[in-house]
Amino acid sequence: MPVPVQQVVAYIEAHLDQIEGVEDMASAFGVPLETLRKAFRREMGLPLGAYLTQRRVERAKQLLAETDLRAYEVGLEVGWKREDTAARVFRRETGETMQVYRQRARRHRR
Repeated sequence: MPVPVQQVVAYIEAHLDQIEGVEDMASAFGVPLETLRKAFRREMGLPLGAYLTQRRVERAKQLLAETDLRAYEVGLEVGWKREDTAARVFRRETGETMQVYRQRARRHRR
């Protein structure tokens, strides 16, 4: 059975806050996890987990720049269930804390 990678991408966009991990997506599409991982990497050029993290970080950046949600609320909105996970992953991926990112993004918007 071919894996509908573009449907997986759309699913991620629609359910970002509900997805706990790549296993959730394999279940949602009724395919083995390794089959999904291989098809995703082949078609998208990066691992499924990396894409999921990338989308979470991009959405977190948007929320930080455009809303007054607290950092932990932003984390929940993008699917990170724990505040420390949100802080750690955001900093690892961007090189700055959520608070520093928000301040810089808002300065640039003026």
